[in-house]
Amino acid sequence: MSKESEPSERETGDDPELAPDNWLARIDRGVEYGNAGKYEEAVEQFEIAARMGPDSADGLYYLGYCFSVAERYPDACAAFEKAISKDCDHVEARLGLGGALKTQGRTAEAIDCYEYAAGLAPDNPDIHTVLGICYQELGRWPDCIRALKVATELAPDNFDNQLLLSTAYEEDGQLDQAVQTLHRAHELNPSKIGIPALLAYAYLDMGKSDLAEEWFVAALAKDPDNVELLIDLARIYGMSDDDRVREEVATLEKAIRLSSEFLPAHQLLCEIYIREGMIEQAEQQIQVLALLDDTAAQKMRTLLERCREIDG
Repeated sequence: MSKESEPSERETGDDPELAPDNWLARIDRGVEYGNAGKYEEAVEQFEIAARMGPDSADGLYYLGYCFSVAERYPDACAAFEKAISKDCDHVEARLGLGGALKTQGRTAEAIDCYEYAAGLAPDNPDIHTVLGICYQELGRWPDCIRALKVATELAPDNFDNQLLLSTAYEEDGQLDQAVQTLHRAHELNPSKIGIPALLAYAYLDMGKSDLAEEWFVAALAKDPDNVELLIDLARIYGMSDDDRVREEVATLEKAIRLSSEFLPAHQLLCEIYIREGMIEQAEQQIQVLALLDDTAAQKMRTLLERCREIDG
C-alpha cells in the first residue's frame, strides 16, 4: 500500500470517483483506508470491488487480492485461477494463488504456483524464500536448500534467509554447511542474541566441544541469566580431559542462584558430587532435591549407594 492520505469523510455515494462501475477506485479507496488503519472500512471497499467482477487478467488478480484481504481464500483462489487462465504468465496472480493455497494448508499445490512464478521472475529472491519455506513445511530438505541457496545468492545480506538455510542444512545432516551459514548470519547481525547459542549447539552436535565451549561462553556474554545455557556449559566442562570440577560446580551454582527450583541444575550438581566422591556435598544436595522432586532424589540416593558399594 503506497497511498498515505486519509479518505475524506463524505459518503461514497457522493464521490463521483466511486461510481458503481469504478472498481479500481474502490480498490484505491480500500488502500487509503488500510493506510489510515481503518481495516473494516478497507475490507468493505475491497468486497464492493470484488462484487463488480472485473474480467481482465489484471482485474481478476485484483479481485483475488480483495478476497484475500477479506480472508475469503476459496474465492481468492477461484479469481487467481481465472486470471491465470487469461494470462498464464501473470506473476502476481501465480503468487497470489500460492499464498491463498498455502494459507489453507495446501502447501504442495502452493509450491507449484511458486515454482512457476520463480521461472517467470528468477531474480526475485522473495519467491525463492517462500518456496524454501514451503519445502521446509513439508520436510523436503534438499528442495528447501536448493530454493534458499538461490534466495541467499540473490540477496546475500538477508539475515533471515541465512537462518532458514542453516536450519535446512542441519535438518539435512549437513552440519558443516549449517555452521558456515550460521557464521554468515552472525556476521550480518552480530548483536542477535540467539546466534552464538545456535553455533554452540551445532558444534556440540559435531563433537567439537572446544568450539562449543567458546560459543556457549559467547552466548552467555549476551544472555548471562540463561540457566539452560549455563547447564550445558557445565556439561561441556565435564566432557573435558582436564580437571574442571570447580568450573562445573561454579557454573551450576550460578544457575541455581538464578533459578533455585530448576531441577536439571540440582540433578547435575548432585551427579558431579557423586562422581567426584564428594559424599557430604552429595547427601546435602539430595536433601535439596527431595524438596523439589522426591523421585529424582531417590534416583540420586540409589546412584550414591551403588558408588559406595563399588568403592567399598
